[in-house]
Amino acid sequence: MPLIHLYSERAVDGAVTLTNPKGARIMNIKSLCLHSLSSRVCLAAVFLLPACWAMAQAVRRPAVGRAVPAKTERDVLRIRKLTGLGTRGKIRTPVFRATSSRAAINPPGDWIQITVEYSTTKDWIDELVFQYFVMSETRVDGKRAYSFFKTTVRYGDIKRSTRHFSTVFLKPNTVERYGEPIGIAVEISHAGKVVDKDSGTAASSGLPKGEWWKNPKVTDSQAVTARAGYLLNRSETPFALLDIDDYETIR
Repeated sequence: MPLIHLYSERAVDGAVTLTNPKGARIMNIKSLCLHSLSSRVCLAAVFLLPACWAMAQAVRRPAVGRAVPAKTERDVLRIRKLTGLGTRGKIRTPVFRATSSRAAINPPGDWIQITVEYSTTKDWIDELVFQYFVMSETRVDGKRAYSFFKTTVRYGDIKRSTRHFSTVFLKPNTVERYGEPIGIAVEISHAGKVVDKDSGTAASSGLPKGEWWKNPKVTDSQAVTARAGYLLNRSETPFALLDIDDYETIR
């Protein structure tokens, strides 16, 4: 690019309006001018003019950047952790003392507790629906037998927080008879749409990868028995009164 360009236009009080060769206005600057009868021809040093031209073009050109993605239902909630397999899923029956009750006959048993830790971003959510799925394994007459448990829990008035908890349980007798979980899963819905889900399987479970709880080869197998009413929400257990402020209202 040459160091000096020739620009011309009528000057007023020593200020010259500079234009590019196509006639587009760039800016007004002070310049040394050569006088003639009808106009002033101005020589302008262009050490600054290329930069001025680029600035002017930048003003005219619309800004180009990454489009801000529209928020989706999934942005409402995120699952942080799902636990319930192995020793991390076991919890002992809480013991309450009361003067009007007799002494317990049986010692506290080991429940299975499936826990979802999640976060929310809206100030308030009217309702969230949790669908839980659990597969357990035991042996009957030397053969493997599987039990498929599922339940739905509805929560209301969920306040924005980075740490919410949801839990479901299997009673000690259920675990003793039908075995410990080898697979767990949860789907969380908001406004009728699944916004997040998570699952886990034991290393030796034999369950297929992916959404095993929706796989008919698993759920419709002759070795699998669906058992309704066994997977309990927190309000149906003695844990309902423990850490009550850490859990949302069950509808």
